[in-house]
Amino acid sequence: MVRRIRIALTALAFLSLVPLAPAVAGGGQSFQGVVRLWHGDTFTAAPTKQGAVLDLGKGVQYALDMPLSKAAAYAGATVRVTGLLRAGTLTPTSAVDVVALDPNLAGAATTNGTVTAAATTKQVVVIAFTFPDLTTQPKTLAQIEDLVWDADSSNPSSIRAYYEESSDAAFSITGGVLGYYQITATSAGNCNYSTWSSQARTLAATDATNAGYDLNTATIVYVFPTVGTCGWAGLGQLPGTTSWINGYVDLRVIGHELGHNFGVHHAASVVCRDATGARIAYTARESDDCSYSEYGDPFSIMGGSSNLTHHAWQRQQLGYPVVSTTITPTAGFDQTYNLTALEPAADLNAVRLLRITRPGSSYLDVELRAPKSPFENFSVSSTAVTGITVRVGYANTNRSQSRLLDATFGTSSVSDAQVQPGQSIFDPVSGVTVTLVSVTSGVASVRVQSAGTDATAPSAVSNLQKSTDATPKVVLSWDAATDNRALAGYEIRRGGVKCAVAKALTITDTGTWTGCTGLTPGSTYTYAVVPYDASGNLGTATSIIVTVASSDVTAPSAPGTPAVTGVTASSVSLSWTPATDDVAMGGYEVFRNGTSLGTTTGTTYTDAGLTAATTYAYTVRAFDSSSNYSTLSGSVDGTTSAAPTYTAIPTLTFLGAGQIRVDWTAGSNVVTYEVLRETWDSRRKIWVSATTVATGLTTLTTTNKVTKAATYRYSVRARSGTYVTAWVPSSQIVISSSQLK
Repeated sequence: MVRRIRIALTALAFLSLVPLAPAVAGGGQSFQGVVRLWHGDTFTAAPTKQGAVLDLGKGVQYALDMPLSKAAAYAGATVRVTGLLRAGTLTPTSAVDVVALDPNLAGAATTNGTVTAAATTKQVVVIAFTFPDLTTQPKTLAQIEDLVWDADSSNPSSIRAYYEESSDAAFSITGGVLGYYQITATSAGNCNYSTWSSQARTLAATDATNAGYDLNTATIVYVFPTVGTCGWAGLGQLPGTTSWINGYVDLRVIGHELGHNFGVHHAASVVCRDATGARIAYTARESDDCSYSEYGDPFSIMGGSSNLTHHAWQRQQLGYPVVSTTITPTAGFDQTYNLTALEPAADLNAVRLLRITRPGSSYLDVELRAPKSPFENFSVSSTAVTGITVRVGYANTNRSQSRLLDATFGTSSVSDAQVQPGQSIFDPVSGVTVTLVSVTSGVASVRVQSAGTDATAPSAVSNLQKSTDATPKVVLSWDAATDNRALAGYEIRRGGVKCAVAKALTITDTGTWTGCTGLTPGSTYTYAVVPYDASGNLGTATSIIVTVASSDVTAPSAPGTPAVTGVTASSVSLSWTPATDDVAMGGYEVFRNGTSLGTTTGTTYTDAGLTAATTYAYTVRAFDSSSNYSTLSGSVDGTTSAAPTYTAIPTLTFLGAGQIRVDWTAGSNVVTYEVLRETWDSRRKIWVSATTVATGLTTLTTTNKVTKAATYRYSVRARSGTYVTAWVPSSQIVISSSQLK
């Protein structure tokens, strides 16, 4: 079936090239095409799958066997790749065999003043299919039509309307939906989405031609029932012509993946922390002080939003007419700018993006949002409306994520990340302070001040100390350095190589640091502590020479065979004779039926939570302070007792002097008895209870003496470990006033 939508729009140009594959020296071939990244989006964590392809056009794509970081530098660009083609994967023969033929990527360059863009459209074709073993349709064809194109104008929240609002009507989509087709491949086994979509495309080819769709140039969205083995909700090429939707047919998933297709990466957030884990202001040493959340920006559909439109930088990447002002502050700079809200935009020539350059190829992007249904659905009190949002962005040739900065870093989320009126945010990379003066009628007054970049390094640390042991382990400690602005942390170097970062004034090296080889007992190393500040300046290194202690390689003796010292219905208690070691004992590891139960530093252990009337085998081994382990001890069987039973009703005797003796018949498999006394309170009309434990007894003289004439009742139950019987029916005794005289 063909569901066709036509809207009077034009097409966004994407390169589509035919294969050029001449043989070259060395046995490889050369291919020319467009590099496209792809992401498998979970919307909760980092993408489950990432990769790159070389798109040769007309549906021909080869997987690129090269580091993703390198492929990202060519994303959207036309390249010639020379390499070996095997089973649909193209492997460059060397680092120089990827040549950029067109370095310009899709997206608008940074602009001052008015951005003029002709109204453009992109043809989007949805191909829906099912499997022989999975025929559930995630949405009907009519529902998909309504979601994507809103053919009957009944859905103001369609994906077409979404992109029209994001672009101020400068961009839209046209197309239709084909299907449902049942492919021959099953959903079982691996997530073979490439094979599935290839079969679906073949089945849809005739219908596409009849409907006037060119599958070689259109963006194709494949929709199929949810397949658990895929592990993602949607997968989209960046930039590219294909998305796959794993059952999640909604605005967020399809709008997000189309964003990738049209050239936009994820909207992330960055959170920085000190040595205690407390959130702190943004620092230049991002990799050492900060962490990223892949979808952490809650103010974009490319981040954590279900339907909010793209932020300003992403709109520029898409080629939308976002007017921006770019400034490069120098020391002493102090200017105030008016920034119009991104939505709505009655004046398309108003500045809606303030861009502040930083050293290198990054910059700060400042924007203001405003309420506008249905997509910019902020409340009038939202921090996004009352304040300005600040992000770190990168040159348009870099398909990296934008990174939301948190101006309100003292809270636990970034939902209040915006700078509010009267507040500021400081960027240690550029030395710029951005202050929101006010927000009035959708216009923000933004002050930009620069103290210049911080070129002053922190002082060196003092009093560097060392200690070692035979683990092997090296512990370093020092007194704090100082800085003119903000000290951020300390690089720890071993043998001149950066091995770790410390936030506190101590650090331990156990030989497991990333980028550094392990420690060798008896070897000598030179350690250096180098302070750095929030602007990334490095102080002078302070060094110390450390000789690692010689290693203890001798295991302790085996402990004695454990003895069973007690059992209940749910536990076995053990003891054993101690082991010995040439240096220092560490403890003992206890095993039940060959499975480790844990360790103890003593020579006794109680294994609890067991099943009644069951036999278990126990062994023990010793270990020393260097983690050398002895052989296992001999084995001993411990059998839990049967569950306790008790059914006899107790007898009661008044002894005089306010005392009552309780006697009962012994039960079976009992470790302890519990005696319950209840006293009738005639005033409150309730029974007042108290419990006494009687270990190994069948009689008990009450210690809480009778003090008044009343009715008393007693009940008994039996316990063994965690097993306990029910209370038996109680016996009563009535004490008169005369008996208490």
